[in-house]
Amino acid sequence: MSKNDPTALYGVLTGDLVGSSGLSPTALDEVRDFLQTVPLLFNNAFPKALRKGVDIMRGDGWQLLVLEPRLAARSALYVRFSLKARFEVDSRVAIGIGRVSALHRSSLAKSSGAAFQLSGSGLDGLSAGHRMAYATEGEETRLAAAEALLVRWLDRLATAATQAQSVSLAGAVLKMTQSELAQAEQVRQPTVNRKLHASGWPDMEAVLAYWEDIAEIGYNVEK
Repeated sequence: MSKNDPTALYGVLTGDLVGSSGLSPTALDEVRDFLQTVPLLFNNAFPKALRKGVDIMRGDGWQLLVLEPRLAARSALYVRFSLKARFEVDSRVAIGIGRVSALHRSSLAKSSGAAFQLSGSGLDGLSAGHRMAYATEGEETRLAAAEALLVRWLDRLATAATQAQSVSLAGAVLKMTQSELAQAEQVRQPTVNRKLHASGWPDMEAVLAYWEDIAEIGYNVEK
């Protein structure tokens, strides 16, 4: 267990798989194994954004630590789109932004702080029809309320995305170009373009950029 800068803010993502009861034990193991690779894959595009390692909890539950909290929504979408693309499985995700009082070296479940509390309670409080939640430490502000609404909009678009669209969306979240996506998927670029526009990616991209800008300003002010 280690102590952290008491002024530093972190993001915690806590999630569970949607419809995991329909997965075979082998398929569930494959999903769990993939989740362990998420920090590495995401960090290839955004260095040191996520802490290595993902905690697997309660069979189909998972949790990871976001070292760059402004990228919390982007990383949550990456998890969802990657799971839909690879396994046709979605996940609920609750984002908690706050301080971490103690961080265990090998187990997030043994860590503590507001970021963990907000993320865990956010997942428990998700209402039917929603698969993403957001909460930040401290009093409610217009900034926090705006972020929560933006995350709800991202949730709606992510939930509606098909498996084929999610293949392109997972890469787009990592800021891959349409040419790079077309090469990776071995399809023509117009095909990628159609999938991204049909899924609402231009709107998602704009929301993420705006959300990350106001989040960075807000977090810097809070510090």
